[in-house]
Amino acid sequence: MKVQSLEIVNFKGISNLEVSPNGKNVYAIAANGKGKTSFLDAVFKVLTGKNLPSKMVKDGEKRGSINIDLGNLNVGASISAKDDGKLKLTVSSPDGEVFGSPRTMLDSVVGIIDFDIAGFMALTPRKQAEQLKKILGIDTTDLDKQYATVFEERAESNKNLKWLENNSKPYNPTATVEIDVTQLENRRITVARANASREGNVATEARLGREIEEGEAELVRLRARIEELDALLTRKVNERADLDAWLEENPATPDEDIVAEITKAREHNAAVANTTRELAHREDVKKEQKNNERLVARLAEIEEQKAERIAAVAMPVPGLTFTEDGLLLDGLPFEDNQINTARKIISGLQLCSALHKQVHIARFDGSLLDNASLAEVEEWAAKAGIQLFIELVARDGNEGLKIEISE
Repeated sequence: MKVQSLEIVNFKGISNLEVSPNGKNVYAIAANGKGKTSFLDAVFKVLTGKNLPSKMVKDGEKRGSINIDLGNLNVGASISAKDDGKLKLTVSSPDGEVFGSPRTMLDSVVGIIDFDIAGFMALTPRKQAEQLKKILGIDTTDLDKQYATVFEERAESNKNLKWLENNSKPYNPTATVEIDVTQLENRRITVARANASREGNVATEARLGREIEEGEAELVRLRARIEELDALLTRKVNERADLDAWLEENPATPDEDIVAEITKAREHNAAVANTTRELAHREDVKKEQKNNERLVARLAEIEEQKAERIAAVAMPVPGLTFTEDGLLLDGLPFEDNQINTARKIISGLQLCSALHKQVHIARFDGSLLDNASLAEVEEWAAKAGIQLFIELVARDGNEGLKIEISE
């Protein structure tokens, strides 16, 4: 169904306007603020019943009306200044049959015909994808939540993995068994005690030597005491001989080797401790790497599930695909600076066409299109069977609203 005729009375800035496009394209031409939007709203707001203006009755008037002939249906809407912002809707067949639930009836044949192409293109790529999914009934909320959760886990895993890898230290792979330093310490103490005992005997030996010398001197001076001192001297000589024999049998034992061995053992044990820590650390690295790989695989799995879910829905625009960050058209970002104006509008019309039910009409602002681009859009719409309502800015000085019908 398309608009065959249209009558507008006291709607916004329009007093009385009758148009009979008979299903052909309609051009609303005027300077800005001179009624183009009012004219188009009279068609599209009434048919969809959405985003109605809060004030619809023309200033100074009590009532207004919009009547639209769709060929198979007649749609009438009356408005009053008393109850502005609302409309009373009637829907009837060409033979006069009036439908009891006009809005329900109209919704069943209209669909989304007031798709805002310019507004859609002005959205961020991610918002475009979200809106298109919503329009097409693609619900990936559960997968998006899973993706966000796994993405956060992977970020934490990456952080842990980086910390673990940055804190890895070199180690001696051969240092795995500790040496008993306590046993070596006990050996060193035994040697130290033996040496201390020997040093005491050395001191005693030196003292006895001095006493013998003193005794011999005393013997020279005191011959009278020779016999008395001889026994004492003999005893001390014998005692000294015994000590000499003992010292000869018990030479001094150096402890430098043991001290060096203890130092080496401590260094070895430190290496063993380091090896134990680093081996455990490397196990942590391996575990975190496996966890990270698992999370990466899960993200890929979620992406694949989303892709399968999206692929199951027929895309309304040839060459249009989803990415995580937005939409692509023929491999290029679906953005103004990537798509020419005519292709942008045709893509929007293709989206709009997918949302149609039985009423095949669409609106867009053609002010930025040159004649060749406008002709390209019109040619596509004609092939697609869509009736266009096109806004154009008047450039010839005519500031009033002018409605033209395509040939």
